Order: sequence, then structure tokens, then C-alpha cells
Amino acid sequence: MQSKTGQWPSGLNAYNLLVIQSVVNNYPLKSPLDVKGFFDTRQHLTGGAKLTLNEIENKKLREKFGDARIHLCWSVPHKVIRQ
Repeated sequence: MQSKTGQWPSGLNAYNLLVIQSVVNNYPLKSPLDVKGFFDTRQHLTGGAKLTLNEIENKKLREKFGDARIHLCWSVPHKVIRQ
């Protein structure tokens, strides 16, 4: 079992890989927001459960680790990638 410190990067990596996979699956697109339900409807199998990207971010990472700054790990790279 991973420590809480080891779980945070693993969860972040899983989230980022699912975003990349979803972008590739829906290519070409200018933004993930162009795809209906990209973050809040489409489910991904992760850790034995089907979850949306929003559920992974909010319930699995933010809630578990209690740090709202975790959102910066997603919002800043997404903006850089789009430029």
C-alpha cells in the first residue's frame, strides 16, 4: 500500500494520462471543453471504479488530500498546452 505522499503523485499521473488519452481519442480538438461531457460525464476505469475526471479531481484527490491548490496542477498545464 502506498503512503499518502506516494498516492498524491500517482493520482495526479493517472488523471493527467486519462486527459491525454481522451484528447487523443477526440483529436482534432482545440480544447477539451469542446467535447461534451469531457470532464463531467464520460467515465474512465481507474482503480477498479468508473469515474469522471471531475470525480477523480474532487473526490479522489482534493477531498482526500484536503488541498484546493491541487487544481493548479491541472489548470496551468492545460492552458500552456493550448497555447
